[in-house]
Amino acid sequence: MEFNGAKVAIIFEEKLLMQLRDNTQGLFNANMWDFPGGGRKGDESPVECAIRETQEEFGIILNKYSFVWEKEYPAQKDPKQKAYFLVAEVSKEDIESIRFGSEGQGWRLMDYETFFEKEDVIPALKIRLEDYLAEK
Repeated sequence: MEFNGAKVAIIFEEKLLMQLRDNTQGLFNANMWDFPGGGRKGDESPVECAIRETQEEFGIILNKYSFVWEKEYPAQKDPKQKAYFLVAEVSKEDIESIRFGSEGQGWRLMDYETFFEKEDVIPALKIRLEDYLAEK
């Protein structure tokens, strides 16, 4: 299976775990609200990539049973490549265990309405979450 990376929408009590990306010149989607995720390492599966990235960015250790949905999409940076969008559900204990990493300006739990209304949420993520909600 060839793909470039993965993003995961982490849901806790109908809220989304979001990270405000760094505001660094030249950074793709700088200063935008984003889900955990990033580039694939080695021969990781989409789930393994999402687990690693979530642990690196938030300290949350997901397991394969946390995931409730996944779908392949064109990669955001290069639509000729493939990427995965996944959805995972977490517990209160997971949220309480957050240890925000060195990437990003901060994090928050965001309700769906705010997520879809905010102009500084990465647009592709809105489309992908809509796909999940439509199939749910």
